[in-house]
Amino acid sequence: MKKLEILKLIDDINTIKPTKHQNLRDKIKVQEWFFSFENKIPKNWLEVNFMDVTWLITCGVAKKPNYVTKGIPFLSAQNTRPFKTNLNKIKYITKEAFSKITSGGKPEINDILYTRVGNCGEAASIPYEFDFAIYVSLTLIKPIHEILCHKFLVAFLNSNFGKIQANVGAIGIGLKNLNVDNVRKYKIPLPPLLEQRAIVAKIETLFSDLDKGIADLKTAQEQLKIYRQAVLKKSL
Repeated sequence: MKKLEILKLIDDINTIKPTKHQNLRDKIKVQEWFFSFENKIPKNWLEVNFMDVTWLITCGVAKKPNYVTKGIPFLSAQNTRPFKTNLNKIKYITKEAFSKITSGGKPEINDILYTRVGNCGEAASIPYEFDFAIYVSLTLIKPIHEILCHKFLVAFLNSNFGKIQANVGAIGIGLKNLNVDNVRKYKIPLPPLLEQRAIVAKIETLFSDLDKGIADLKTAQEQLKIYRQAVLKKSL
């Protein structure tokens, strides 16, 4: 798909957003943002605003709900690391609380969780099909999948280009907070969708090679340990 076709698709899709989301996009796009790719991307790529290629960018609930022993999972920033989510030490809330908290949009598979506090700017796509809600320490990002591959977006947000924007977008002294309005201002490089998927495939191959290398190293270390023990035993 050519650049003009992608631009038209972006405009067409954005016209079907709810009016308040269209107005928010228009408001954000006229605000200044320090970052730009200028002429640093291939000619067939676009530089777009985050609001152009997402249905929703919002943070989790600010007020802690009442927790229950069993119920709907409630995740926070500790449950998101670069490229991976986890279910460690999660809390639970009632169905009623879940319905209220997610009335503006609930997390769904292939959406993005993005950390706002602590290690700001760490992103992972959601692999879960079950319902859950999120705390204010996370930002929920719903990419427009017809334009933007969720795995490509995760790779970008975890890259140096994403980290630079996150570091500037984080406010406060000490424990910083990545303001959701600043996240909405992000500039993103947008290749054609097929090229995004090819980039993701290459990244996944590199990760696979790295994982194999780590596994081989651990095996070698274990073998060396056994060898040393055998040599020591023989010397005695």
